[in-house]
Amino acid sequence: MKQLIILLGLLAAPAMALEVNDASYDELVAAGFSTADAQRIVDAQLTTTFTNSRDLLAIKGITQGDLNRVRSSLTINGEPVTTRSGTAPAIPGVRAAIPASKSGTVDLGSPGSKGKSGGSQRGGNGGGGGNGGGKGKGN
Repeated sequence: MKQLIILLGLLAAPAMALEVNDASYDELVAAGFSTADAQRIVDAQLTTTFTNSRDLLAIKGITQGDLNRVRSSLTINGEPVTTRSGTAPAIPGVRAAIPASKSGTVDLGSPGSKGKSGGSQRGGNGGGGGNGGGKGKGN
């Protein structure tokens, strides 16, 4: 029963999202747009039907960061607002994981690798043994 309630909640979340093409100024501000950006979107609605996030990004002042911040509460033509890479959040309101290559982690390499990051960083010419403190003088 609990799983059914969770499933219904997840299915209902996109239905409660704000459709950009029909949104009022107040609804856009409540969704997280600045007052200036909300007014620009409302003005653009008079001449444009938004079909994707690129249409929103074409409005002066609307940035990718703006869309990333509010995308979980918006739809465009009934579809979730996508990121620059074309992906939508799996669960509305939940941020995507940061790819390991962009997370600021350091690749230490595999044991025995000869790359820059593999092996010991201590010592220089003398092996760094004893209490040399890694100054390269050895014992």
